[in-house]
Parts: sequence; C-alpha cells; structure tokens
Amino acid sequence: MHTFRSVAAVTLFFALVVASLANESESEQSGELSFVDLFNGKDLTNWIDVNTSPDTWSVKDGLLVCTGKPIGVMRSTKMYENFILVVEWRHMEAGGNSGVFLWSDAKPEGNRLPRGMEVQ
Repeated sequence: MHTFRSVAAVTLFFALVVASLANESESEQSGELSFVDLFNGKDLTNWIDVNTSPDTWSVKDGLLVCTGKPIGVMRSTKMYENFILVVEWRHMEAGGNSGVFLWSDAKPEGNRLPRGMEVQ
C-alpha cells in the first residue's frame, strides 16, 4: 500500500475521469449535444506527454495516476471548444498540489507549466 502512495505521492491527478466534451460539429449540425469520453480507462491513447518524464503518468485499475515526480502536464491530442468537463481526483498524501489546465498553450514555452486557466 505504501508503494502505491509513493507512486501517487504528489497527486492522483484524475482519480476517475468521467470527461465528456460536447462535439461542436455534430452539435451544430443536428442541434443535439454529442459527448465523447477523453479517457478510455485502459491506456493513454489520445493523450500527449507535454513536458515531463514518460514515467510520470500511467493507468492503474482504470484510473489515471500521476507520480508528481517530476511535475508535468499531459494533454488530449485534440483541442475542444464549448465543452462540459467532469473530473474527479484526490491526493494520496497530504500537501498535494494539482489541477486541470483549460484553454492553455499546447506546449509551454520554456516553462514547466503551460499558460492558461488552472482549476484546482
């Protein structure tokens, strides 16, 4: 159990992602909302490691897990507008610091974290 906590020391960035985004093109054409899941619960398909070690992010038991070492960001392969985003996360140890960046640069310029709005 301690090993799992170490792996998720700083953050379990998304404890469960039930991320649904409105697909703008289908919505505009049909007048109905269409939702897509960002996370498939199996692997990091459709996610890009932005500025961290490949070992920072992984999938365990259907959850996205972040070790927090080194601090880093990943993003979806696709950009979205007019979306509904639902995220659940928890810190495995006290003193964690994490968030979700929205409307941010695809790749930070010389910084560890992207410019944009961060929800914590």
